[in-house]
Amino acid sequence: ASEFGLQAPPAVASLHRFIPPGELWPPGPSWTSHGAQLDKLWRYARPFLPPGGTSLETFVAASQKAQAEGLRIGIEHYRRLKAEGNGGAIVWQLDEPWPAISWALVDYYHVPKPAYEAVRRAFQPVLVSLDYPLREYHPGDILPFDVWVINDLPQPLVSSRVEISLLDGAGKVVERLVQMLDTEPMSAQVVAAAAWLLPEGGGWRLAARLHQQDGGVSENQYDLEAYDPIMPTARQRLWGSLSALVVPS
Repeated sequence: ASEFGLQAPPAVASLHRFIPPGELWPPGPSWTSHGAQLDKLWRYARPFLPPGGTSLETFVAASQKAQAEGLRIGIEHYRRLKAEGNGGAIVWQLDEPWPAISWALVDYYHVPKPAYEAVRRAFQPVLVSLDYPLREYHPGDILPFDVWVINDLPQPLVSSRVEISLLDGAGKVVERLVQMLDTEPMSAQVVAAAAWLLPEGGGWRLAARLHQQDGGVSENQYDLEAYDPIMPTARQRLWGSLSALVVPS
């Protein structure tokens, strides 16, 4: 895919450097003149805003999380498609040539947004990618997932070990899967699958690690509370169906 991205504001400290104090919150005209697409930003932020009133700090944090999770999901999806002969993705954009509210992963003042680390992790040459339903989970639900390993290196992975852990809100490991594997060079494949019962509480996370024979380690992580509950409108579903006829997913 070339190209895709999500807008997110830069860090609050960076906003203070180029938005006049009276227009910082709620967003004033300077946001738009510096590139903000406010309708989209509110749409991205809504699933991640805490209950109660919204502040500049919570709005920035929510929209930055949406950017990071959206890019990670998209990149991993396209990289898994390597198994079908596809697998390319170009993210817009790395950095910014002026103080702006934009798609950049690193702002004009060289401050990285959370999406920078998410994209760096998603583009590891050797990637463990977990494919699971993106939805709301409750204690007692079953979490099914496939474990993918994408190897973009010109050599195979031999006698490697994958470890997948389910952590509760306190960081305690409540489930673990360990799988030995070999993979072909330049490949993407499912190496394991599981279905785990979610324990009481919340804040569940998945941690994935791949230990290579030469000592290299690839790591990935997932927040099960990161999902989008907002359903597309009928118009959006129709547009998606028509677009799929021209550009298959």
